[in-house]
Amino acid sequence: MLIGKNNLMPKKVKNIKASLLRKGFVVREGDHTYFYYKTIEGKETTIRTKFSHGKREYDDHLLSLVSKQLEISRSELLELIECPLDRKGYEEKLRTIEEL
Repeated sequence: MLIGKNNLMPKKVKNIKASLLRKGFVVREGDHTYFYYKTIEGKETTIRTKFSHGKREYDDHLLSLVSKQLEISRSELLELIECPLDRKGYEEKLRTIEEL
């Protein structure tokens, strides 16, 4: 089955969260699960996203919202989730847009 650019397969929330943790995000629980980005040097940033309790998969729309919150494109978010984009590469992207 071919998936077009605007019709991506949903991504499992547990895989997204696991990837964010490997890439330097820290978790804070509350009414939602919040992920905040800490730089390699340990500095907390304003980059963050949240996950609602109960969602098992994120569709294209929700992935687009997460990518905006993380200050990267949807395709870069997919690279972040699937691991071609590592923590250092993500930080370099944030520095180029002056988010760090």
